[in-house]
Amino acid sequence: GVGVGVGPGLSALGVIMTLFRRTGTLLAVLLLLAPTAVSAAPPAAQVSALWRIYNETSGDHWTGCPGWGVPVDDPCWSPPGYADDNDDELPGVHGWGGCVICDDSNTSVIGFVAGLHFSANLSGSIPTAVCELPDLQWLVVANNTHVIGTIPECVCRLSALSALDLSSNRLEGEIPTCIGNLN
Repeated sequence: GVGVGVGPGLSALGVIMTLFRRTGTLLAVLLLLAPTAVSAAPPAAQVSALWRIYNETSGDHWTGCPGWGVPVDDPCWSPPGYADDNDDELPGVHGWGGCVICDDSNTSVIGFVAGLHFSANLSGSIPTAVCELPDLQWLVVANNTHVIGTIPECVCRLSALSALDLSSNRLEGEIPTCIGNLN
């Protein structure tokens, strides 16, 4: 093995150059060009859709999604050791206070859960932004008595949707017939 001591005044570049001189290989170049920690996150369009859902349903007043928006650009991030009460029912990576569920690779939002066992205090109509989450498998906006209006027809385009719970709200109007065609 090659031993290189790092002492005061010796930079990382100095260590790399020392390795290069000692090994006579391109190891130093590879170390220099190797990417640093890369974090996977959903596409910007999905993050934007989540922020529109938040803004259009009075997100500042939500009570069931603590930590929403931290970090602002990665809804799949959750603190080390974070465990969500819904893990058994809705598997996946729970981020942004447990209301956003991501796939195991943290690259796509597969669930939006605001009201499974509690009211998250959403208000307003169900935003069409939910339809901009193409891999959505679970859409749960139950037990939010201030959710009004109709079910957006675009929900029918969510081909991966297998759980839709809009119970205990003040929705009205016809249920889109195409919902019967969902998984």
